[in-house]
Amino acid sequence: MSRLFGWSYPPGCSGPPEWDDTPCDCCGIRSCDCECPECSVCSEQGNPNCYKAEKEGGHGMKYNKQQRIGQTLLRIDNLKGEIDCEQMYIDWLKDQPDNWKDE
Repeated sequence: MSRLFGWSYPPGCSGPPEWDDTPCDCCGIRSCDCECPECSVCSEQGNPNCYKAEKEGGHGMKYNKQQRIGQTLLRIDNLKGEIDCEQMYIDWLKDQPDNWKDE
């Protein structure tokens, strides 16, 4: 329903649902766009516990090629972030006086 100042949400709803931009642990794609298959046991999607062996309390699912590619790309992004942090530390150290030492 349209109002003078925008849209009116139903009672108890303060606005649209929160946007989940975190990557899925199973496929590496952000959770709202996860492409993982549904578990035949619990019907969940993108749950890493479903990929554990049954003797470990999981459901014995197997990762597919696309999921492994996504996981690897996610690790690469994380490593790039770590490299950027280390480079910023080096740049900061270069700006310190020549007689600088750890405290």
